[in-house]
Amino acid sequence: MTNPITLPGILAGVLLSLTVQFAIAGCPGTGACSLSPDHSIINAGQTVQLTALCGAPVTNIAWSLTSNAGTNAVTSPATLANVNIAACEPITLTTPADLPSGDNVYSLTVNGTLAQGGAGYTGGTTSNDAHVLLQNAALNVTVAGSGRGTVTSNPGSFSCSTASCLTSSFSNSSTVSLTATANSTSTFSGWSGDCTGMGACSVTMNTNRNVTANFSDAPINGACNTTTTGTAQTGQPSSTQSCTSGNYQAGTTGSTAVTWTCQGINPGAQNASCSAPRAFSITPTAGANGSITPSSMQTVAYNVPVSFTARGTGSYTPTFSTGGTACPGTANGNTFTTGTLTSNCTVNANFSINPVNGACNTTTVASMLTAQPSTNQCSSGTYVAGTNTTSTVPWTCTGANGGTTANCSAVHGYTVTPSAGSGGSISPSSPQVVAFNATKSFTVTPNGGNTATVGGSCGGSMSGTTYTTSAIVNDCTVSASFSPAAASTSDPGLWTGLWIPPRTSNVIVADQPGTRGTGAVDYLPGCLNQGVSVVVNGAGDCSSKANYTGTVYGTGNSASVTLGNGQVMSIRFMSSADAASNVGVWSLVGAAGGNIGFTTSMWLSTEPGAALSSVAGNCQITGGGSIKIGTGPGYCSVTNSTLYYLNISVPGPCANCAVKLYENRYFQ
Repeated sequence: MTNPITLPGILAGVLLSLTVQFAIAGCPGTGACSLSPDHSIINAGQTVQLTALCGAPVTNIAWSLTSNAGTNAVTSPATLANVNIAACEPITLTTPADLPSGDNVYSLTVNGTLAQGGAGYTGGTTSNDAHVLLQNAALNVTVAGSGRGTVTSNPGSFSCSTASCLTSSFSNSSTVSLTATANSTSTFSGWSGDCTGMGACSVTMNTNRNVTANFSDAPINGACNTTTTGTAQTGQPSSTQSCTSGNYQAGTTGSTAVTWTCQGINPGAQNASCSAPRAFSITPTAGANGSITPSSMQTVAYNVPVSFTARGTGSYTPTFSTGGTACPGTANGNTFTTGTLTSNCTVNANFSINPVNGACNTTTVASMLTAQPSTNQCSSGTYVAGTNTTSTVPWTCTGANGGTTANCSAVHGYTVTPSAGSGGSISPSSPQVVAFNATKSFTVTPNGGNTATVGGSCGGSMSGTTYTTSAIVNDCTVSASFSPAAASTSDPGLWTGLWIPPRTSNVIVADQPGTRGTGAVDYLPGCLNQGVSVVVNGAGDCSSKANYTGTVYGTGNSASVTLGNGQVMSIRFMSSADAASNVGVWSLVGAAGGNIGFTTSMWLSTEPGAALSSVAGNCQITGGGSIKIGTGPGYCSVTNSTLYYLNISVPGPCANCAVKLYENRYFQ
């Protein structure tokens, strides 16, 4: 090689240096050129020098990137023209530093003709090419510092959390963004290498890159364990239970509280001061002949009282010892309640036997007893049965351990058993316990038309419907029997039932409903006992009340009464206290409210069964209409507060005879 000639030039913005060297070694034959190296492998950012040797002088050359061309491809006019390069002098080209990834194929055109031949050239049209293979750029990420964290990439699924991570999965000239995430006990403290600062990290992979993510330990504040601070402690808590974060450091165990510290970790962390109530152990013990509850050791917080109950066996009673290791506190009967504790202590229950006085059960004493009591005889002491007397049931409650004996007694009660035959009832109907020498009353109610007779072994007397026994001195009975009432020769009065007056066979007297329709008797044939009444002979809207079965006064026997043709229905009324000075009307109309379509009569009398002809003309009507009550011409005169009979008769046969009666408002 002699006198190298360097020719500067620019190919696609890259300074190109061509060095012409005079060397014959390796030169191809005339008309041929060779390129070397014919195959190179480089990494991103690297270059390679290509050398051409031609067997003839060169006056014009042009390099071209004929395959995998990118933005930095070497293309015309990146040429060298009007040069004089001797045969077999080297012609060089340094490739750009930012070639595209993959196989970059370079060709050389010499004196207007694509260079051919070269080493191993055998002729033909095969071009002599130089291949430059660019590998992917490598990204080397390092995690550094005292802390811990993770670095992830975009694009790609690259994730790095170890001290050093290396990847070569990024294409040349691609852009990769890195994100650093600290774990819960660390903080991110910045980038170094090809990224710096605390912001986002973005690198262009046109060369191998090195990035370091720095993490430092985060400050960890100390924190007390609330479960431990909320629980009374007998001493320092265990290190595993004392803090939810930070390092446990023991404190003091005082008379009222236990303290400790949870120290923060790493610079800037804060400490936490913790405390829990002081707890003391209370050990209960029980001597012979008794027990104490609770019986197991108790752990109690400072200034929190706890109660213990001691019970003796049989007649033994407890006492609580004081002094020494005994807990301070107050005893109240069988119960001991601790006071303010300053140390662990004991509650000691001792038991001694005391006299037990017998005492009567006041509930049993206040009762009436028919025999010796079987339960609840004594509130204390031992029950001993006595001998019943006529008036009392006695027993004793014997004391124990030298205690006194109580004499007890209750009133002797006797059983009075009531009963009732058919035709009535007695109340109360169940057996009754009655105190010695007391009386008992029963209500005896005969059914309608019956009379009652009361007997039995108790003795007694009847007043109205009330039977009262004689003074009770033993078990006895009260028996009520019933029989039909004797025939009545006089009107039994309002609301006593149906009545057939003596010496009549076709007159039935029934009750009015009471003051303006409020009476309680409601069994009249034909619904007569209504505020607006209807008399029905045969079928009709009140046929369900057309019969009455029971004792009819005036017969003395049970009878079935049906209103029939030719019979007289008399309705009992009591005139009001001012009826004589007022005007009223009795109206008799058809069942539908219009005229009566059959023969009928209505008259007012003061005697039951009085004939129509025996009353004044103003006090009767025939064929329907009204009887006017009052004074003066045309009115039927009445007397105040007097029992009257309003008589209604249908004398002849009638298939369906029904009338409607409107009551006079001056009659009760």
